[in-house]
Amino acid sequence: MRTGLLIALYAVWPVAALVAAIISRVRTRFILVCAGTWLLALVIATTATGTRVAAPIGLAVGASCCLFLTYAVSSGVTFIFDPDTTYDVDEGKKPRAEYVVLGVVALVDAAGIALAVTG
Repeated sequence: MRTGLLIALYAVWPVAALVAAIISRVRTRFILVCAGTWLLALVIATTATGTRVAAPIGLAVGASCCLFLTYAVSSGVTFIFDPDTTYDVDEGKKPRAEYVVLGVVALVDAAGIALAVTG
């Protein structure tokens, strides 16, 4: 049951982002953040030792990074070497589909934390 739940949690995250991108307008940087952090979660889950704990920790860390980075780049991207320039500025209304995907990612994050704590 635990393995099936972890597989489902790892699958629902990119599927939700993909469905949102197909059905509704979603910004490219949102998809890139989702994809990058999902890959981060997979790397942690597959390379860390202690597979019983590594998969839920990878899920929790990746989903938390997704939530944080999505918020960090929601209005634009600024680099340290040029702090006065903001790239890909978006001051408009954020697409609703992104909020739905972020809700799914938040649930995945909570489930990953719960699975990591319960061991």
